[in-house]
Amino acid sequence: MKCLKVLLVEDNIDHCFLAKTAFHDFDQEFDLKTASSGTEALYIMDNNSFDILFIDHHLPDTDGLTLMKDILDVHPDTPVVITTGRGSEELAVTTFREGAVDYIIKNENYFKLLPVVAIRINKSRARLNGKTRPAFSARDLYDQILSTSADLLDVYVSSLMLYNVKNGLLETKAHRGLSHNYLNQVRPKFGQSIEERAMAENKSVLSSNISDESHDSFNEMASIEGIRSAMSVPFTVDSSTRGVMNFYSHNEEHFQPEDELAASHLIKLSSLALQNLTLYRREHRIAETLQLSHFPDIDSHFESWEIAHRYRVSMEEALIGGDFYDMFSVPGNRKAIVVADVSGKGISAAASTAMVKHTLRSYALDDPDPGVVLTRTHEAFCSYMGSDHFVTIFYGLIDPSNKSLSYCSAGHPPALFFSRQQEKVLNLTDVFMPVGAWHDNVAYRASTLSFDPGDTLLVYTDGLTDCREMGIKDGTFFGQQNLESLFSALATKRAETIAAGIITEVESFCHGKMNDDVAYFVLKLRK
Repeated sequence: MKCLKVLLVEDNIDHCFLAKTAFHDFDQEFDLKTASSGTEALYIMDNNSFDILFIDHHLPDTDGLTLMKDILDVHPDTPVVITTGRGSEELAVTTFREGAVDYIIKNENYFKLLPVVAIRINKSRARLNGKTRPAFSARDLYDQILSTSADLLDVYVSSLMLYNVKNGLLETKAHRGLSHNYLNQVRPKFGQSIEERAMAENKSVLSSNISDESHDSFNEMASIEGIRSAMSVPFTVDSSTRGVMNFYSHNEEHFQPEDELAASHLIKLSSLALQNLTLYRREHRIAETLQLSHFPDIDSHFESWEIAHRYRVSMEEALIGGDFYDMFSVPGNRKAIVVADVSGKGISAAASTAMVKHTLRSYALDDPDPGVVLTRTHEAFCSYMGSDHFVTIFYGLIDPSNKSLSYCSAGHPPALFFSRQQEKVLNLTDVFMPVGAWHDNVAYRASTLSFDPGDTLLVYTDGLTDCREMGIKDGTFFGQQNLESLFSALATKRAETIAAGIITEVESFCHGKMNDDVAYFVLKLRK
């Protein structure tokens, strides 16, 4: 198994010791380094590469988000997890928007989560393996901006350049009408071209006759290209991205002051488009990692139980939904299963999901009783989330010693239980209010379900019953009754066959057009 290289940026000595112990006691091999400040972290990053970084938000010389930005500017593909002892919804959302792949609120068991999170994120990145990419690339947008701007200015020859802070050069990202020879040889430096002058002075530069440019060392090349006049207009996307848009003409005195005004306006619009692309690409990258980390690899068997699960993303535009499931070990040779649905979509839902997932796991490591875990999760959720957010959760605890499942449902759709002996489907209707729906003390209590061989449980999110016929907005819902009938017809089969049969039937009903995410578990005691 690969040794994972981890950097923990944490100024609390006791916290560092507890984290080192947690990593050392884990089965996976880790190469763990620690830094007590942002300055030390940057120094370590100059000489090392890491598989994952954990950064505390409160550091003596900076804050975690600033440090993360500094690191991602140089190491953009390194996954960063922000940790904090004082969480808030605003901080969580900002954390994800700035580029973090996860967010953890500290409590007494937080340190035990770190190696688990490191392994999960590393597996998620391995599963991505470069297969998913934004449908609209930066090159596509550069080309579109350049073509549109040049056409409006009635020129054909043009280029878009971005400034590379590492080598001090302007690099061509899109162009048209320029020869391969020109692009390979022309590398403008400070003071040597109108492109660079526009960049250095941060204002538009017009050249009516490029051969008269005394500071232009590329006159000969421009002459070979047939360029007689030019206009360069600088632009800024964000604090780390600057560039110039260049327009060239085969005629002298082609560009006039009014062209400069028009170009400046176009550049402002282009900068907004580039900013939006930056946000989109960042959210897409976060979404890829989060979607996979929310749905971990789960064994198909545990002791005498068969386990199957499915997840389908909706056809809505939001990249990130609020559904997630989880399964993990707790003391006493037991397994906890979780199926949850966080309100909202996008980065906000991702922030809520991360907080709920890690908070619930952390409390379960201390006391896995379902009622206790959901009560503590509710209290924590209410302390850092706004009143307009909530989450439905089914949390169950598999106990092989007595073939039972203790569980608690917080506002979740009633789980379906097929009794082999009774040959019918039962609804588990003992459901409490959703976590966070009421900012007051709520006492969640566990119930116990005994399994006989052949008994099967289905735990699901409401996307399964809320999908509409043919995927149209006013279509008939699949509904609870149809789900019960379908589950009853499949319940005597293996868990994996049941899971596959459910999603096949539902997707056929809605013609593959889910209007909400779907996640579910099938748990079956073998005969």
